[in-house]
Amino acid sequence: MAVFRHSQPVRGDDIGAVYLWVDADQRPAVIGTTFAFALEADRRMVVHELHSLGSEPSQSHWRGKRPWQPKRVDLDWKAVPNAPPVNANPAVRQRQVRDIARRFSANSIDEKEGRWELRLVAKPVHQFEGEQPNAVSCGSLFLFR
Repeated sequence: MAVFRHSQPVRGDDIGAVYLWVDADQRPAVIGTTFAFALEADRRMVVHELHSLGSEPSQSHWRGKRPWQPKRVDLDWKAVPNAPPVNANPAVRQRQVRDIARRFSANSIDEKEGRWELRLVAKPVHQFEGEQPNAVSCGSLFLFR
């Protein structure tokens, strides 16, 4: 199921969706996107990408084949510098993660070296909670578009 759907009418007619797979603890394991855009007047290009977010190797299966299997796990989760201690109250924690997310920025550079500033999507597309709130057992996943 898609966690986010998007379109880009300003820069063209791009459409797409973001998909998320989680592990047994509901932590993000794989994030992927598919999107389509006009290639020529009567043709469209469909593109997809997958990224491993888990601490264990992942692989996909489609029609009995393994079309995607990263060779190694390179993601290194780190604490956000100068972040406040995780609050025990879930409502306060949600405000904390939104405040932290607003500290980040992102941009995209197109094939002509044009820079496009991306906007933070205000609501996380995924949140997970452990029994004891800390940097390992709870988190939120935000997107920029």
